[in-house]
Amino acid sequence: MFQLMKKSDLSLIGIDSNPSSNPELFVKFVQQLSSVVSEDMMGKIEYIEAGAYKWYYQLGQYKARRKKVPAEMLREFATFKEKASAVIADLEAIHKEYIFDLENQELVRQFKIILRCLQNRLYFINHFHNNYRTYRKVREKRMKENLEWVCQELYPDEKIIIWAHNLHIFKQYKTFTGFEPLGAIVSNEIKEQSYYLGLFMYEGEIHTDTGQPYKIEKPPKKSLEDYMHQVQSPALFTDFSQLEKTSVNKWIFTKTIFLESGTMPTLFVPRDQLDGALLVESVSPPEYLKRNKNK
Repeated sequence: MFQLMKKSDLSLIGIDSNPSSNPELFVKFVQQLSSVVSEDMMGKIEYIEAGAYKWYYQLGQYKARRKKVPAEMLREFATFKEKASAVIADLEAIHKEYIFDLENQELVRQFKIILRCLQNRLYFINHFHNNYRTYRKVREKRMKENLEWVCQELYPDEKIIIWAHNLHIFKQYKTFTGFEPLGAIVSNEIKEQSYYLGLFMYEGEIHTDTGQPYKIEKPPKKSLEDYMHQVQSPALFTDFSQLEKTSVNKWIFTKTIFLESGTMPTLFVPRDQLDGALLVESVSPPEYLKRNKNK
């Protein structure tokens, strides 16, 4: 996909409110507009980014170990949140003035992206220290809002591929804790115009999002991966949306196991959550275009 984008006019934009693994990504994007972005604005954006990453990793270390965060550290974080909120409010006001005065539509789009990124950063700063269940829900809600913004405001006339983990895109998935993914809570207009395609794998090795390798488990009998594997194809696409239920394909219409992330058995009804599935028989870890030395 990334190689294809380099050779075509495809554009890539994110919808997640979580920070990128590259802490300089947003700052570098803004620096490309140095001719129209003042040094004061640039300094404020750098302050927000540095602070967001600093607190994300500092507080995250305690959360990962399930340790209580020291009270003094929480007070420092609260002070940063208050200042960050004021700085982002100033930047929002400035950027809205810039957008109003600009005639170049590409510059308008870039400033809209900067403004949205700042709003996302504030949303993240205000919520990431919530407990896991709460943050999981608010993160999904923000991704849904970002996707609707991309589709309806930023690129209203474009065809869009939404590329995400399977559990983010299921159509009507809801856990006993009340968690609903992006694919279930997005607007009906986007739902009706979308084709939900799940991506699955049968065997091989992959990486975690921090670059740690692990082998995927052998899919159990009568799992989605097991049924699709029986065709013996390096890659297999199955369209669920046009199928009628038969004795052979009834697994598509009833509760069936799949291996979430290649390891965790998870129950779902394929037809209820997806319009189709793509199974890659054998997978291998990515070759990173540029590894982050800090990871």
